[in-house]
Amino acid sequence: MEAFNPWHTLAGALAFVLSSYITYCLLSPSVAYSEGVLAARVNIYLGRYDVLGYGLPPPEREEFVQILKTRYGIRFRPIAECLISPDIVAYSNGYSRISFGAAEERFGWDIFEKAWNEAEAKWSQSEKAESRN
Repeated sequence: MEAFNPWHTLAGALAFVLSSYITYCLLSPSVAYSEGVLAARVNIYLGRYDVLGYGLPPPEREEFVQILKTRYGIRFRPIAECLISPDIVAYSNGYSRISFGAAEERFGWDIFEKAWNEAEAKWSQSEKAESRN
């Protein structure tokens, strides 16, 4: 009997993931969505929690991003500005479905809502302070 070789296990796991991905892409109506799902799963496996964003940012976003980064270690990655293709939306939707669920499972189901509410409150306070000056 051969000794246990961890490389065989890793190679088998990679072959399974790759064949599953290829099968899923062939059966999926949107390859970009599938790519987003796969990218999120890989990042979660590596311990990286990211939030993707596109479009014109709301004024509270900078504070929201800072709260996520400092409190939870969640990074914000802008993937597009104002010109958005359907593939970008599909990729972001696939990625977000996995990454939001994993982050909520790890940090609590309402972390994004709490962080956004706190960011809105801080932004509102800073706007009031600026308008007084």
